[in-house]
Amino acid sequence: MKSTREDIAKTIRHAFSIVENIDGLPADFKVAAFEVLLRHQLESGRTITQPELRRAPSEKKPARATLTQRISEFVAEGFFATPKSGSEVREELRNRGYHYSVEAVLMSLLNLVRKRELRRIVETREGKSQYSYVNP
Repeated sequence: MKSTREDIAKTIRHAFSIVENIDGLPADFKVAAFEVLLRHQLESGRTITQPELRRAPSEKKPARATLTQRISEFVAEGFFATPKSGSEVREELRNRGYHYSVEAVLMSLLNLVRKRELRRIVETREGKSQYSYVNP
């Protein structure tokens, strides 16, 4: 019975030391954290070590590619070797798992035309004039 009391006392001291070393935590949060740690340690029978509480160093996530950057990849791959309409570009984006509105795709294509990464030509398809985009 004596060893059990000693174990419990050690567990309490351990939980207290962990909570005490957390900087910038208001007192009421420290009390709540102490209660949670102590309950966990007593119920599970294992103690939590200090490194388990620390967050992993936050690594910056790589910035997600913008729609214009994704379409620029198509240019590099030779997708625009033959003229493509905005809806064909949108369909290729969908095939690759990127879902964008027609308006967003057309605006990105216009941005690439302005940067001179693509050339815009007028084609007549089914009696209608529409823009097609091709490598410059």
